Amino acid sequence: MQHQDPVRSLSSANEAWDEMARNLPKYLMAENFRKRVGELPPFDLGALKSEGEIRRAMLALSYIGMAYQWSEEEAAHVIPAVLAKPWYEVGKLVGRPPILSYASYSIDNWYRLSPEKGVECGNIALLQCFLGGYIFGWRNNPALPNGVVYEGVTELGGKGMKYRGETGAQSAIVPALDGVLGIEHERDELREYLMEMREYMPPKHVKFIEAVENGPSVREFVNRIGRASTSELFNQSVELVGDFRAMHLEYAGQYIHAQAQKAPGNPSAIGTGGTPFMVYLRKHRDETRQQTVTK
Repeated sequence: MQHQDPVRSLSSANEAWDEMARNLPKYLMAENFRKRVGELPPFDLGALKSEGEIRRAMLALSYIGMAYQWSEEEAAHVIPAVLAKPWYEVGKLVGRPPILSYASYSIDNWYRLSPEKGVECGNIALLQCFLGGYIFGWRNNPALPNGVVYEGVTELGGKGMKYRGETGAQSAIVPALDGVLGIEHERDELREYLMEMREYMPPKHVKFIEAVENGPSVREFVNRIGRASTSELFNQSVELVGDFRAMHLEYAGQYIHAQAQKAPGNPSAIGTGGTPFMVYLRKHRDETRQQTVTK
């Protein structure tokens, strides 16, 4: 959790963009959303004076961008320059690709209902609301076999980009727990995917994960001292991570996989990040539970 609450709005220079983001569900219920985006004034990058404002800008641009992509029956193969250029530039400032990622979707997307009270359940709400079905990415998406072109972004050279969609795998929490406990996963497609997800995390979060992974090994320490009570505590920690993964698998099966089976237009076994998530979650659960230490 960041030490300051997320910035809730952009300055007046970018009010038109901020207003569209705040009222996105209403805009999506109306017609001609893509046309409305094309009519927005140029985004003023110079008006972003703080890290908080930059992160707010990434949130607003990312949600508008995803809405632009999926607001009509046919996917957009080109993001117009009025949106693509500031999205790309702000993405560089936060160190992430120009697509909605977990940091904007979750980490920067809350406020306190009562500012004088703590950050706790019952006192937080979403800054940015959305409609379902708009967070799938460009990669492994049959609607976008050639990716998405970011018009006017010279650095990309007119190439169709295949960015991953928002997914909980872009959170640093579980990778950091794996690093602390020395939980390792086979170097297969899943492992490669999870390493790729670090490209979508805030750079400071990636540095923290790497520091934990490369720092002193808690697992080696527990094995070296050979104390039963310490081994028991360590194993309980590993088992809790395994339990979390088991619960995650259960919820994913119940609320994502099973629901998608009922909707013929949705890829039933593919997550928003473009992966067969049920297979991966089950595998990680099993690998975690196998990595306790000998008491």
